[in-house]
Amino acid sequence: MAQNKKGPSGGRHHPRTEEDKASEDLSKGRYTAPKPKYEGSSPLWYGITLLGLIVLGVLLIIVNYIAPFLPGMPSNWYLLGGVVTMAVGFLGLTSYH
Repeated sequence: MAQNKKGPSGGRHHPRTEEDKASEDLSKGRYTAPKPKYEGSSPLWYGITLLGLIVLGVLLIIVNYIAPFLPGMPSNWYLLGGVVTMAVGFLGLTSYH
């Protein structure tokens, strides 16, 4: 049987450099980005304001049909205002912590 002439170093004739170590580390697995720093929680007034917008939008839509005292009732503009108000509330809640 033939002997391994390369020896225990595996044929490497120069010492490992930092570049060699870095390239081996990247080839071992997938790069994982560091976690972002915790931003904390949102202030109390932010959540209350957004929930108030959603409730106000619902009330605009309900009042459009049941309260004849508003001028021009029922009107599509009150419906549009209610939907837009609710949408702003929901969009704001997507960034709530």
